[in-house]
Amino acid sequence: MNLVAAIASGLLSGVFAVSAWLKLRDRAQARDAMSTFGFPGATADAVAYIEGFTALGLVAERRTAWSALVALVLLIGFTGVLALKLARGDSTPCPCFGANSDAATSTSIVRNLVLIAMAVLATYPRGQASLLAIAVAVLATGVFWIRQR
Repeated sequence: MNLVAAIASGLLSGVFAVSAWLKLRDRAQARDAMSTFGFPGATADAVAYIEGFTALGLVAERRTAWSALVALVLLIGFTGVLALKLARGDSTPCPCFGANSDAATSTSIVRNLVLIAMAVLATYPRGQASLLAIAVAVLATGVFWIRQR
């Protein structure tokens, strides 16, 4: 993993870890938020587990970019849903970071586009920089955790 891929993987891992944790921390509220957003409430748990395993894969995977590709697909899907909701004039709070997330706005789209760019960077050829990815993941997790509180 080269330096760019390691940093991107670490940052994405932190974002996905915080997102999963906030959904799992208060499952009832996350399910309610998911229902309000227009999806079955039970999908909150499934999304949280997928995000959590993706976060782990982004820092543990050394030779392939599968976790980065999963992150990319998830982010494209999430962004597509947000864009459709906004196009319809619906600014229901996005359950992206649990039940206490803000209303979906164009800023949510921009944030996701930045995350998509990071996922693309994380797919770069893999090498031996997993420790850097883990360090960046821990730092990013802390930053996003503090920001969400």
